[in-house]
Amino acid sequence: MTLAQQPTNEQRHTWPGVTKRLRPSFIVIGAHKCGTTSLFKYLGEHRRVRKPVTKEIHFFDRHYGNGGEWYENQFPKPGLLSGDGSITGEATPAYLYHPLVPARVHAMLPDAKLIAILREPAARAMSHWRVARRKGWDDAATLADAIDREPERMALHAERMAADPAYVADGFFRHAYLSRGCYAEQIARWLEHFPREQLLVLKSEDMFGHPLKTWERACRFIGIESDHPPAFDVHNEGSGATGTIDAVVERMRAWFEPHNEKLRALLGDEFTWKT
Repeated sequence: MTLAQQPTNEQRHTWPGVTKRLRPSFIVIGAHKCGTTSLFKYLGEHRRVRKPVTKEIHFFDRHYGNGGEWYENQFPKPGLLSGDGSITGEATPAYLYHPLVPARVHAMLPDAKLIAILREPAARAMSHWRVARRKGWDDAATLADAIDREPERMALHAERMAADPAYVADGFFRHAYLSRGCYAEQIARWLEHFPREQLLVLKSEDMFGHPLKTWERACRFIGIESDHPPAFDVHNEGSGATGTIDAVVERMRAWFEPHNEKLRALLGDEFTWKT
């Protein structure tokens, strides 16, 4: 390939014009520790859903520099029968939180159906903290210490991301215990690029409390039948609590209340959590 034939940066970040792979028609965009693994597993067991190489492809955040051809190759080829109705999708919970991802997804997949699943944010933050401690991601002694340090940590990463869109910091995702529970601003960012009818927002508590009803709703949204429900096992479940955290829970719930109000104003009273 000559220099003149090299794809432009814009071309590298579009879905290839001629492809032998299924184009993803839906993306589970988050949130982290809210049940994305279970939801994607339930949808992936449907006879018409062909699964990608892995659930969390991380193209639009970590691997965006690899270009559209790399992303294409993460998805399966169509079935042998033409027009068999097969679809594919992915689930990367970091997408909801990453500020640059909505525009990137829209540029490549403007017709994609988006699914977000949200959990009571203090419970989400606690689950997040347990994972961070178990995996050694955070050197803070307690969750209270970690959330005290969070604003400074996030500001540093945000500065670097603004200066370099290719910058990826594990800490931006791993240490965002409160920030990742500010759902309204994250949903609003996606709605700047996609119409409301392309975004389905579910509650984690509904999915685990009423899995069949929630699964049926998700199936209708992505355009597949809901006549053969899967076994609704829980996948990637977090471990138990670490230490006494009641005071931290109350502190976080008070902190989240104005953010929850914004979410209710954006999505409706359905997004009220009983605590």
